[in-house]
Amino acid sequence: MAQPAARPAGTLTASPPAPDRAAAPDARAEDALATAPAASLGWRRAVALAALAVAVLALLVAAAAPAGRLLGAWRTASDRSAAVQAARQETLNLTTVSFRTADRDIQRMLDGATGAFREQFDQRAKPFLDTVRQARVESTGSIAEAGVESTGTDMDTDTVTVLVAATAQVSNVAGPGATPRDYRLRLVVRHEAGRWLVADVSFVP
Repeated sequence: MAQPAARPAGTLTASPPAPDRAAAPDARAEDALATAPAASLGWRRAVALAALAVAVLALLVAAAAPAGRLLGAWRTASDRSAAVQAARQETLNLTTVSFRTADRDIQRMLDGATGAFREQFDQRAKPFLDTVRQARVESTGSIAEAGVESTGTDMDTDTVTVLVAATAQVSNVAGPGATPRDYRLRLVVRHEAGRWLVADVSFVP
């Protein structure tokens, strides 16, 4: 039997390189970093598509609703906004008065009121006017916050209760300068003849 030929002295046999164990974890880390943006992008895209699908579904459901029902929803939102605006304006009317323009100021208050509140204020307008003039009252109101506290039932959307926080800078003949006064009011606003008018005002503790 033939014997394998002897290798010359000093000759090295070629062999496969040993795996670089230190470099392997770094390679895996680089692969993970390379794929992370793609994975994040895919997740965000999935969330965006899901949100879009929900929005489209909501539009389809709304389109299937009766037209009158949709108009009613829009009208309710619009009415709430109009009621708050009416409450804000009447609060400004009540807290902004000058002895120089008291007649017009009182008329403006009455124009924004209705029902028993208007009747009571109308009855007290004369003594109120006299007091403002004699004391040389100057009051300038501003609104800090206003929002809906409650509304009527689904069958009665003509009444909205609004909470208003206001401040008035008040001066009179007895004081050297304007003094700030804070008010928290609850106004019941009622829809009558195409307008939102204040039917009741009370102080909130």
